[in-house]
Amino acid sequence: MSIKKIVSGVVVSGILVASLFGGNVVLPIGDWQVQDVYANEGENGGNTRGIELSPASLKLNLDPGEVYRGRFTITNRGANEHTFNVYASPYQVSGENYTPTFEGAESAPRAQIARWISFERESYTLAVNEAVEVNFTISVPRDAPGGGQYAAIFAAADVQAGTSSTVQSIGRVGMLLYATINGDINEQGEVVTHTISPLIFDRNLSASATVKNLGNTDFAARQTLVVRSVFGGRQVFSQTRAFEILPDTTRLINMEWDGTPALGLFNVTQVIDASYNSRADENLGNWTRMVLVIPLFLFIIIMIILVILVMMIVLKIMQAISRRRAAK
Repeated sequence: MSIKKIVSGVVVSGILVASLFGGNVVLPIGDWQVQDVYANEGENGGNTRGIELSPASLKLNLDPGEVYRGRFTITNRGANEHTFNVYASPYQVSGENYTPTFEGAESAPRAQIARWISFERESYTLAVNEAVEVNFTISVPRDAPGGGQYAAIFAAADVQAGTSSTVQSIGRVGMLLYATINGDINEQGEVVTHTISPLIFDRNLSASATVKNLGNTDFAARQTLVVRSVFGGRQVFSQTRAFEILPDTTRLINMEWDGTPALGLFNVTQVIDASYNSRADENLGNWTRMVLVIPLFLFIIIMIILVILVMMIVLKIMQAISRRRAAK
């Protein structure tokens, strides 16, 4: 078999693969619509089934000895009148995936603020679609150490308000509270690992990183993913998300291009920035690499063809050497 026949076979295989995708599989050359998205991280709260609570999170800077008065809104979106109880719980996380912990963290040094919160009232009865403003107070001890303090304020359906099935359908929602107690503050973060896979089979293109908080209060880590076509260099995708990083933790953050084409060659850039309370944004790193997105079966076909091609070239070289030796 000649090299010309092998090349023709590759072309035919490419046509067959394209036909499987309706003839729409092409290497992007810069004609994709640009997608720009900025989305803050969703918090553990907001709207869960029959309850709405707003805001979903609150960030505060407090002084030792300060008394802070705040409020949030609860709305009954259920089908019946319900009684809701409000209370505060410590908020901590575990693991790089940030599994939240609201019970059993009462002694955690960064969750003591849950003890400092009190409510004007702890129970409210709301008619359907009725809303109420809940007033609360944070009394910071005068000897409170500087650094981050974290809690969750919950609104939960009272078990006595109806049948168990009704209570389960209503559930509870929470507002996450991120507080920094002024004093000896250290804000510092670093990227421990970062990943952009150079070869993507049958899934979305993505980038990930683990960010470690070396300080004593939280900061926002902003992850930006930018994808450009290798052919033409045009930006085809851009997205930024913000993730809260608590002190003494390492968090895995990930972003993917939803709607990645089945076949393409791209230059992918991942940028991680830290947004601190006390100073301007700080770049923690940026990385770029070329990424091939390809169906697995097509990759296997190409590898088989390449192996055959290499073997034929080696065979031709060996035959030429044998002929020269025979001529001598």
